[in-house]
Amino acid sequence: MEGILIGDASRVRFVPLALGAKGRRKSLRFDDLKFGISKGGRKGIVPLRCISSDDESPAEAARKLLSKDFIANFVEVKEWESGKSLDTILENQGIRIRRRPPNGPPAHSVGPFEFRLDSEGNTPRNILEKIIWNKDVEVAQLKERKPLSMINKDIKNAPPVRDFLGALKASYQRTGMPALIAEVKKASPSSGVLREDFDPCPLLCKEFIIDAWQIYYARSKGADAVLLIAAVLPNIDIKYMSIICQKLGMAALVEVHNEREIDRVLGITGIELIGINNRDLESGLFTPEDIAFVQNAGAHAVLVGESLIKQDDPGKGIVQLFGKDISS
Repeated sequence: MEGILIGDASRVRFVPLALGAKGRRKSLRFDDLKFGISKGGRKGIVPLRCISSDDESPAEAARKLLSKDFIANFVEVKEWESGKSLDTILENQGIRIRRRPPNGPPAHSVGPFEFRLDSEGNTPRNILEKIIWNKDVEVAQLKERKPLSMINKDIKNAPPVRDFLGALKASYQRTGMPALIAEVKKASPSSGVLREDFDPCPLLCKEFIIDAWQIYYARSKGADAVLLIAAVLPNIDIKYMSIICQKLGMAALVEVHNEREIDRVLGITGIELIGINNRDLESGLFTPEDIAFVQNAGAHAVLVGESLIKQDDPGKGIVQLFGKDISS
């Protein structure tokens, strides 16, 4: 299990939730945090409590989450403590996307040059895993350049959070049709500025989120909701990140691909918005018949990208897609 420390490490101290063999709390050294501490005469992981006296802030709200018992009592923590490996726990949840290469590709030298070859087990098994591995490196670099302490300042200057879920519900109630989550952009590298008077409604950060830092970064940029992918994130991460969203006033849209993932997400308390990806990372709604199909299946909203973003007149494209004007 990877620990997440949010905020200034110099002002935070860790204590084990469980007491030592003699009933006293044990102080932790760096090596304890890195390799685990002794528990009951064996090497293992002890849930930690994070304590701070900082003033209330987005980072403080997240730190308080770690002081609640829901993390210590979560089923994954109990499985880790029982000796199950992370791979076993993820496999039990149907998660086969590895967060990063197990060991990294080996280095080889030829004369003055060094190159790397992918070794068995360290090659991405599919496009989603490749994206996640690249994202892991990208996020690590971004966190070094812009730590959370800097992002907290940006969050204070960000526009107020808009009600993403409320906007979807209002649209559905007004039109009787699935609400539209549309991919939009103000400019493109090839065409430049596409629309000067760009004032979008509540914004969903449609990103591959693997780290809580990304949620704070998205809020600092004005996002009102974030996408969490069940195929990538274990239950405890989805729970933890969704609570961070609640503390920031944001919505969490949890994406699923199959019935097993739906069952997993429905079992996580507090999840209000579930999206079904029906075509593996591609937009799959192009006609009024497509919209009618998902509406009859019970969908109250649809996310449409490619079929609208290529339109010269997105308004006309929406009418063609839904069979009527849903903007009023």
